[in-house]
Amino acid sequence: MPVPSRVQRYLDRAGQKVGQRVIGEAGKLWTRHHGPFERLAELTSIAASPSEPTFLFSTRDRVISPEVFVTSGYEEDELRWILHCLGQPQRQRTVVEVGANIGTTTIPLLVRYGAACVEAFEPDPFNYDLLRCNLILNHVDSQAITQGCAISDTNGETILELCAWNFGDHRVRIPGDVHLGVFEEANRSTITVAARRLDDAVTTPTAEIGLIWVDAQGHEAHILDGADHLLGCGIPWVIEYWPYGLTRQGGLARLNGDLAKRFTHVVDVRQSRRSNSEVRLETTDLDRLARDLGYGYTDLILTPDAAR
Repeated sequence: MPVPSRVQRYLDRAGQKVGQRVIGEAGKLWTRHHGPFERLAELTSIAASPSEPTFLFSTRDRVISPEVFVTSGYEEDELRWILHCLGQPQRQRTVVEVGANIGTTTIPLLVRYGAACVEAFEPDPFNYDLLRCNLILNHVDSQAITQGCAISDTNGETILELCAWNFGDHRVRIPGDVHLGVFEEANRSTITVAARRLDDAVTTPTAEIGLIWVDAQGHEAHILDGADHLLGCGIPWVIEYWPYGLTRQGGLARLNGDLAKRFTHVVDVRQSRRSNSEVRLETTDLDRLARDLGYGYTDLILTPDAAR
């Protein structure tokens, strides 16, 4: 027996109400278990930070972008501490930055900390495009020199492996380094990018450089090997020290040996900030530091007064 039309209309309306209620309750449940960044990621693949400085960022990045979304920056407290520790060497000088990502160090250096120029290198084309956009959005593109290439120990090309969930963890892949790894690096997609030695890539006269900043996800040993001239110019350096990433690229012993040959000591940034005082480590103790860090990382300050 067919359902009368009036009854069908009632059932349709009731069904719509029930459906709307179910959808509404599901939305509330999703919202309770997902923060604003996750909700933003549902709406757009690229967003802008809410306050100045302004950053365009990818919502597919789940490490750097959430902090940029909340604070309009990334690890700026550490940047501020390092610049204070070094006596503000960036002021009215050029900073060379290797591994600029989308500009979360580049732009504060220019808009807040008085750098005259930043010469920035970023190998990933997507990050590089956002870096250029962010420089323009913050009206400092005329104060930046950018190159879309990897910095290494040779000139030519290299393989860059791409992390799908952390756009700050794209890494140069060394030939033969294809074992799975803790972060399943062997499964990452790869692209070919230009590679240059830092000594050959930097265009700023060394007398105008106040600081060299390197964050290259384990490629630091190769970068220092391509920077003999710059290392001898009395310029302070800040380098990331990540034993896991360095080991994957065959660079841990290489970097420890190079630092021991060139410097008497380094400043451990993470330990210094935890203890509220400058913590200096003898370069002969870097093997111990690597064991203590495990999968963790720190930044090291290399100063002219510690040069051998």
